[in-house]
Amino acid sequence: MILRLILMALTLPFMAAPAAPPDAKAEADARLDEVLRKWAKASDAVHEAHFTIRASQQDAITDKISTFSYEVFVRKPDLMRVDVKDHKSGPARIIYKDRTVRLLSSADKLDRFYPLSDGFGFPEHPERYPDDFFSWIGGGFLEQVSWIAFGLPVRDLKSRFDLRLSKEDDYYFYIEMTPRHKDGWMPENPMQVVLNRKTHQIRRLWMEGPNDTQTTYNYERSKKNSAEPITPESILKGLPEDYEKVSPKP
Repeated sequence: MILRLILMALTLPFMAAPAAPPDAKAEADARLDEVLRKWAKASDAVHEAHFTIRASQQDAITDKISTFSYEVFVRKPDLMRVDVKDHKSGPARIIYKDRTVRLLSSADKLDRFYPLSDGFGFPEHPERYPDDFFSWIGGGFLEQVSWIAFGLPVRDLKSRFDLRLSKEDDYYFYIEMTPRHKDGWMPENPMQVVLNRKTHQIRRLWMEGPNDTQTTYNYERSKKNSAEPITPESILKGLPEDYEKVSPKP
């Protein structure tokens, strides 16, 4: 018995140590960073886009599902038009031109408009807007519109969200986004982004809203960097000629 113990003591230093288990978190973080880099590169490559979004919204209390759609025209960084269709509140148009965002109701009357302060652009999102920039509701509205139309600010996401690549398959990447803190700006609830694996463009965006309302945006019929340019004139097609001269409602 004693001899056996002596032999074991002599051989232990020469026995190979078991391989350390791979750091699963480090691997997951590296994979997420790789996907984010490719997503940012793909987003930067798009200068103009025309696409349709099919949206569905589920009420958490009644489970009722309402559907509507957006037709989006965007030229980075200074032009945007979003036509809201089939919404329960009626059709509307959101126009961004000359550093001003205008919301037109179904009657083509100006309901709201937001001139941007000097030093601030759209869809840029500083950590905190100045107190006199615009109201809390207005800021949240503008940010949500810009994310849907111009795309999420990929390089800024890690500063505002805990990100996790929850799944990937042959066709898509699934990224979960949990806000780091609730600072009063939209979005402040969990989100999920589904990216096309081949193009790294958004295929679907899911957002949890106030009162646990859930909204899903499916991106369809996308034309990017088309031969037909998006211009200040083209985004005004069909609008009243004097719509920019209308004073906002108090």
